[in-house]
Amino acid sequence: MPSPKEQLVWVDDGGVSEGGTGRRIGMHAAEEEAAERAAVLYLFSSFVRAQNEASHVPHSLLNCVERCQKVCAVQAGTMLLTSGLLTDQSPPRQLLQVLLTGGAKGWDFMMAVLDTLGAGEAQSGGGTQDAEVVNEALIPVLDVVVEDLQDLRLEHPQLEPLLELLLTWSRKPILAQVLMEHLGRSTLSGSASSFSSSLLGLALSPSAIPSPLSLSPSAFPLSLTLPHSEYFPHPTHLSPLEVQAQKSRVHQLISRLHGRVSAILRSLLQNQTTRGRLLTWLGNFLHANGPHRTLWASQSPVVVLSPDTCLLNLAGVLVRLCRPFSEPGCHLLPTFDPLYCLATGLPLEERQQKGVHMKGLDKETPFLPRGTVSPDFPPSFNMLTEVFHMAQFSLGLVLHRLIASLLNLYRDLQRLRVAWQQAQGDSSGSSFGSMGNHAEGRLKERFQSALGAWLALEASVMEPHFVQNTIGLQLATATLGVQLAVGWERRRDDVVGGPDATPIGGKVGKKNDQEGREEAPKTDTKNHGCELGEEEEGFQKDMERELHAQDALSGIGVKTNREFVCVRFPLLPVSHSSMLPYFLELFADNLVDCLVMAGRFSPETMEQSSACLPYFFNFICAFMGSPDRMSNPHLRARLAEVLEALLPPADPMDSEPATAPPAPSFARARAFSQFAHPAALTRALLLVFVDIEFTGDPHQFEQKFNYRRPMYPILRRMWDTASYQCTVTDLVNNAMEQMEAAPAPLLLRFLNILLNDATFLLDEAIQYLSQIKVRQQEVEGESEVPAGERRSSLQQLIQLARFHNVMALETLHTLACLTPGVRMILVHPIMSDRVIAMLNHFLQHLAGPRARHLKVRDFAELEFKPQDLLRYIISTYVGLG
Repeated sequence: MPSPKEQLVWVDDGGVSEGGTGRRIGMHAAEEEAAERAAVLYLFSSFVRAQNEASHVPHSLLNCVERCQKVCAVQAGTMLLTSGLLTDQSPPRQLLQVLLTGGAKGWDFMMAVLDTLGAGEAQSGGGTQDAEVVNEALIPVLDVVVEDLQDLRLEHPQLEPLLELLLTWSRKPILAQVLMEHLGRSTLSGSASSFSSSLLGLALSPSAIPSPLSLSPSAFPLSLTLPHSEYFPHPTHLSPLEVQAQKSRVHQLISRLHGRVSAILRSLLQNQTTRGRLLTWLGNFLHANGPHRTLWASQSPVVVLSPDTCLLNLAGVLVRLCRPFSEPGCHLLPTFDPLYCLATGLPLEERQQKGVHMKGLDKETPFLPRGTVSPDFPPSFNMLTEVFHMAQFSLGLVLHRLIASLLNLYRDLQRLRVAWQQAQGDSSGSSFGSMGNHAEGRLKERFQSALGAWLALEASVMEPHFVQNTIGLQLATATLGVQLAVGWERRRDDVVGGPDATPIGGKVGKKNDQEGREEAPKTDTKNHGCELGEEEEGFQKDMERELHAQDALSGIGVKTNREFVCVRFPLLPVSHSSMLPYFLELFADNLVDCLVMAGRFSPETMEQSSACLPYFFNFICAFMGSPDRMSNPHLRARLAEVLEALLPPADPMDSEPATAPPAPSFARARAFSQFAHPAALTRALLLVFVDIEFTGDPHQFEQKFNYRRPMYPILRRMWDTASYQCTVTDLVNNAMEQMEAAPAPLLLRFLNILLNDATFLLDEAIQYLSQIKVRQQEVEGESEVPAGERRSSLQQLIQLARFHNVMALETLHTLACLTPGVRMILVHPIMSDRVIAMLNHFLQHLAGPRARHLKVRDFAELEFKPQDLLRYIISTYVGLG
């Protein structure tokens, strides 16, 4: 049997591959281990054998056994530091194999090796040289992990063990420092691609989204093939149950990946020696990918930035880290400091002193313009504030782009389906059968690829835990925004009082007779999502300990000025000390994207999150109709999309095809009908409807109508809901009392614009229909204009006609529903002549002699529904009677 020293330099004779067992048939276990030619594996087996013998040998020999273990560890450390001496072996890879397959004993061996390398002194900070030795020995092991993580798919069997290894690695303080050193060295260039190719970047890269992420079929010429989805290769051959099963499989894989990586980051954040380095690394990662939010990044191939797959997983992980403060009424939320965004523009030294690890957020647009006076920054910012900003920024990098890709791809699918069906008809009736069949086959293949890509993208973006966690983060955003709007910087007693006060969630709680105000309801975490796990609770306690430490240093009690302020509408005017100029529009953009996405593609999740809806309703009430609190009119108008997404469709046929079958809607409908501030919500919606008329370029009619489109079903629901009818009655009475006042009352201004819209839209639609009828005849006849140009011109007219027909129908439908409630205004002498003239004008075109000019070939293609238009006009007549 060779000596240990001979074993270390035993050259492989070619009969055993690196990392193999090198066992000889017939040998006993000890002899087999002695014949092991992989040096680190031999030392590990010897270490384990000595460890096992420790419980059997006499006490007098125990010291000898421990010396044997130490010799094995010392030799292993020497092998790691001098791995270049063995050209036929890789000690770092062998150590990785030990950690992956050795279980707890493998990690015992690892810690013994660390002790021989001076890890104790390095960890205590007493020896920089010892830390360098540890890094030199172990960073090559992480290099091997990087090699193994390259191009792994979600379901690859090696992914889970590698992530488990990294999680255990991050929980060992000295190893966590080595991990951060490795991340720092691999991203020295600061480029976005260096972050995505780093150890954590590769751990975040597995995804179900096809690559490249140029998912629009229109971007690929007919001669090219769209990228196939590995998870949905032939979707048209799958039944709905099979598609759903595959989606569930993708969801499980993504959730497992997010869970493992978030646990790794959480361990590093809970380690005081690695927290700052990790936050700096994450801040640089996000800053390097900032150009993702620019227009050029969304319209050109992204080669210098991290891929969307990596950024989506990063967002999912960071949003998970926000769970400890994303529940309704979380006691940690009042510690959020909106001044953080401005502090990211401070010099590096000041940022380091204040614990600010992001940069560039000071250039982001806030809710309100900032003054010229610089505010007083706190001594330091807590981890809650920083993680919140990082999670929001990561969502802003990728979510809007992927939602746009989903919608664009869905529209392309509809066009491909129509083209495929037309090709089928052409090939069956054409004498050129083979050419027709070839074109049909190409279109079918493109449709298959596009549908597979859409299913894979939707499954990746709509992973249920990711959706729940983003809703939770936006719940925190809505709560913070409303608290800043009501004057969080003021003392509680100056803001709240009297029996009309309502809690932050908008639900009425029990009366507190001693204080004369209503108590906020207790948090119901089960209605929102999964309860916090043990590690997340530990992370939450770390945040609490950090806040206690900061309070102790500053002399502020934990509960002083850190209580939620109850909400009472109408809100007080914005004060000069308001923090809204430091609350970023990015947060509201993400709130819109997340909630609209969830309402459109995952309504069942919105139903499960119904306890959160009052908080979102409060946010909408506070900002949608108030330019004094949110200066961006376009963003305020987009809040109407949020309100529409939070509510179930009045007609199940109005929902997106992707949401079929219809999801339950009782909880959402109840939350809307029982909302504590119906008057504020109604007024906010009418205000933004009116304000849109004076927003932006006066010639951008389509943009204004697009903003108003989601408001129509909301208005119809309000008028049909008992709790909102009292508000409507009050608005009508107020309008009747001030019919000739200047400025005109809100409801009168709204009705004037509604009548203007109805007249304009239907007149435009009628003109387009008349032009289309003429153009259709020209396309079939002879003309000097080339046929291609004629068809292109006709197609443009068809698109314009569709838009105006849809909007005209929505507007008249809304007018018909609202008429009974506002009848007194419409029959008033100031309004009656105009209303009757408009209705008679419509009847002449739709049911009179002029109707012959509207007889185009395909009403359905143009979304022209004259029967429905006439029904709504007649309903309006009846309502006026």
